[in-house]
Order: sequence, then structure tokens, then C-alpha cells
Amino acid sequence: MFYYIGLFGSFCLVTILGLITYKKEPPFSLILLLGLVFFILAAFRDGADRDYLSYESAFIDPNQNSILFIEPSFLIISGLVKFCFQSNVIFLFGIYAFLGVSLKFFGIKQLSNLYFFSILIYLSNYFILHEMTQIRSGVATGILLISIKPMFNRNLLGFLLLVILAFFFHYSSILFLPFYLLSSEKINSFIYSFSLILTYLLHFLNIHFSSLLSLFHSEALSYKLDIYKHNLLSEVHVLNPIQVFRVCLGLFLLWKKDLIIEHNKYFFLLLKIYFFGLCSLVAFADLSAFADRTSELFMVVEVILFPMIIYTIKESVFAFFLSISISLVWMCINLFYLQMLVF
Repeated sequence: MFYYIGLFGSFCLVTILGLITYKKEPPFSLILLLGLVFFILAAFRDGADRDYLSYESAFIDPNQNSILFIEPSFLIISGLVKFCFQSNVIFLFGIYAFLGVSLKFFGIKQLSNLYFFSILIYLSNYFILHEMTQIRSGVATGILLISIKPMFNRNLLGFLLLVILAFFFHYSSILFLPFYLLSSEKINSFIYSFSLILTYLLHFLNIHFSSLLSLFHSEALSYKLDIYKHNLLSEVHVLNPIQVFRVCLGLFLLWKKDLIIEHNKYFFLLLKIYFFGLCSLVAFADLSAFADRTSELFMVVEVILFPMIIYTIKESVFAFFLSISISLVWMCINLFYLQMLVF
């Protein structure tokens, strides 16, 4: 119960801070306070999520872990915790919580002009999904958020180093590499909207992109694909309410692109990555786990993009209310689907 009070209390706190500091530079002391609260929630959740016991088991028995199955960072951090903290698993979750939260906060600070509204979206969705559940992905996506700035500045070395570091925490991060080829100067509305429609059309014709992955002869990739093919725990519903909302959000932001780019120079780049995330869920729908993980990897930019609807609505009070309301609904949906909240 204390955990849920803390989560919803944090939601209220971030909301108030967002309204108070709108169009202002967020004070570092408030950012530090929020980061500390988020860290405590993630580090000391004590089994509140569905993956806690799996990570605890992998920590206790490292022999069950293959480097093809779990990244070397987890094995190294686990070893350090056992050596320095007498195998107390809480320090494992503490380290991942610190890295995941601090990297996300830093990435959001770099990219967002609506800092606390971006934090609100992060808390409602990706904090629960990553820092509370998929802790390896949580660190990796935080690094990938930070990599967008060197990508925008055409700093190839900086971008490559960050993606390699993210790969060290989650292998799927390697899929971020081709994004360096994207232009940040403009976006073709027709190409991106048509690509999304075409992906859905191919899906309904039972044509998926997973067959292309088999063309790459990689032991690690083949191993992962075999796991995904034999671990279809749930079907991907490409027209589920959340995906439909995200498609509508993407198309709306694409429609309002000329207005939004005036407020955030990273907008075109972020929106392109977001559309890749939308398409990947559908394109790899026959591999449900792979589709989910890939789309989540790309769509983490949502924490920056979603608040930008504020720039498109003249009535700021309505824009604030809309953002906050959707964030709250989103949080409850995530808690429900992750079996952390029962109605």
C-alpha cells in the first residue's frame, strides 16, 4: 500500500511542479528531489512487479545465465554486489534504479522544454515499465535518449559510444544504430503516414518483417529469435486502444509539425523515431515479445513528444488538463496490465 501511495503522490507532485514552472527553467533542487523519490520507489519496491523474482533468481544463481540470453552488464553488476554487499539483492535493484532514473532525467533535461510534463509521462508509463519491471531496458533506453543529442549534432563517435554502452545493458539497443542516418531538418508527412498505413495493410495480409531477420547470420540473433518464436505468451493486438491512441498522437503531431518545430529543434528527429516504433509493433506482430520490446525501445521518445500537444492548443488550461488526465489513465492502465494494480 505504501508503494502505491508513493506512486500516486509522486504523480500529484510532478503535476503541481509542471503547472508552477511552465515556461520556466526547472530548479535543480526540485529535479534532485524528484529523482530521489523515483529512486526510492524503484529500488525498494520489494516484489511489487512481476519480474522481481526472475531477477532475484538470476542474481542468486549466475550459472543459469548465458551471455547470449542476458547482457554482460547484469553479470558484472551482480558480481560487484555479491563482492561488496554480501549478496544483498536490494543493492542490485538499487544500482539499476539509480542508473535508469538518473539517465532518464538527464535525457529529458537535454531534449524537453516541458520538463515536468515529460517527467509526468515518464512516471505514468516508462518508469513503471522500465525502472519497475524491465530494469535492463530501463538503463538502455535512458542511454539511448541521451544519444539523440549527438545524433542531432552529427557527432558520430559520441553517438556510437552511447549506443554501444546501451547494447552492453540490453542487446536490442543495436537497432538504434540506423537512426543516425535520419535527417533532423525536415520530415515528409506523406512518406511516414503512408509507411504506417502500409505496415498495417501488410499485417492484415499476414506479411511480416520477421522473415527478414533470418537473413542475418548471427548466433546471438538466431538464439534470441528462437526464444521469441517459442515464447509467444500473448498475441499482439495492433488495434488495441493504447496503440490506436499512439497512432492518432503520431499523426496529430505530424499534422502540427510546422507549429511544434518552432519550440523544439529535436522534434523532427524524435517524431521519425516514434513512427518507427509505431510501425515495428505491427511489422513484427508475429513475434509478440520482439514486437513489444522493439516498439518500447523506439517509443521511449514519447516522453518528449507527448507534452508537445500543449504547443498546439491555444487554451493552455485545457491542454494541461488533457495531458494530466491522459497521464493518469495511462498510469492506471500500466499498473493493471503489469498486474501491479487490481480493480
